[in-house]
Amino acid sequence: MYKHQPPKPAPLRSRPRGAMLRQLLLGAGMGSALSGDGVHGRHRLEDDRLAGARRAASWRLPHKPCSVPKARHLTRELLSDWGYTGQGEVAELLVSELVTNALKYVQGTVDLSFSAEDGLLRVEVEDTNPELPRVRTPRPDDERGHGLRLVELLSCCWGTVRTGRGKVVWFELPACAIAEG
Repeated sequence: MYKHQPPKPAPLRSRPRGAMLRQLLLGAGMGSALSGDGVHGRHRLEDDRLAGARRAASWRLPHKPCSVPKARHLTRELLSDWGYTGQGEVAELLVSELVTNALKYVQGTVDLSFSAEDGLLRVEVEDTNPELPRVRTPRPDDERGHGLRLVELLSCCWGTVRTGRGKVVWFELPACAIAEG
């Protein structure tokens, strides 16, 4: 069973490209920022020149409808800055579904976390509701109830785990970085 543990802080040896992530990289080795929309962010990166290097980033999103498009934007920017191709649109869609579900069923903030290692991108959405979600089988004309089904169909694997704060819903996708010459 998966146990949710935040990645261990690592010294920052290489900075990714991109204005948004540079803004988040403050301090020695680990940075945090608060953007005007209430989104807190953290970013850690081990040496990305090494095969299998671990990358991690996370944001705390406020309980507002604007957090869903913000989560999609953060996903798109992060994957672009990390040089990942091929799964960006799928990752955006699945992040959107999970953040929407979290905002629908809780009143508090939602944590959105990414990690990449050994060719896998892992995305976690943590909220304050300990009730684990269930995959539904909606009718074709149902407007709701398709989110977890999409996660199940489009990800390599996915799961849930209760945490001290509530729960984490996570999924993994294959991820390959573009080699820099």
